[in-house]
Amino acid sequence: MGLSYRNLASIEEPKTPEYKMLEKYRKTRIVSRSLGYGSLACLVAGFALPSITNNDKLNNAAPGIAAIGFGAVIGWLCVIGPNQARLLKSVLIADKSYKKGRNKR
Repeated sequence: MGLSYRNLASIEEPKTPEYKMLEKYRKTRIVSRSLGYGSLACLVAGFALPSITNNDKLNNAAPGIAAIGFGAVIGWLCVIGPNQARLLKSVLIADKSYKKGRNKR
């Protein structure tokens, strides 16, 4: 089974510390995905505008748009790393509590 929100949400019980960590992941996942897709759109627009249009104003703005997209990629990388670590922390917290005997199955 892979380490994903869908797989872990079906296993973990609500109102536990590991479930709270999983919910933090879910809330941050929305931000990280929109930042990733937005940065990709800015990069594509920055590189594609000069070849698509003949407007001088847009052609002059294209490098700035590409630079904003590159900056957003760096921001996305800074958000996605800790967010993936939250999934792993959720599993580790659940494993510790299982070993202590809290979740006898």
